[in-house]
Amino acid sequence: MLKVNEIYSITQRTTQGVRKVYALRECLLNKRYIVAIYPHKFKSSSDHQMMGDLLEKDRVFSRIILDGNSFRSSEMVVNEPYDSLVKELFQ
Repeated sequence: MLKVNEIYSITQRTTQGVRKVYALRECLLNKRYIVAIYPHKFKSSSDHQMMGDLLEKDRVFSRIILDGNSFRSSEMVVNEPYDSLVKELFQ
């Protein structure tokens, strides 16, 4: 199993209205279900606004493609650098 912090979007209610922001949650992944890993960088200004102070804006994250039938998306972005994630998977 691989322990990672998934980056996902939530709707946040404020006194100014509703806005989407990114949040983190811990999750465990079965290494056998990982099909591919790609470097991922948030580039748009709306992504940078959604990040707030939670994440470093210039950091390269990882996008993981999972195999399996699930009600969730088969793609997830995690708060782990691509190189360190690859090293951990192939030890």
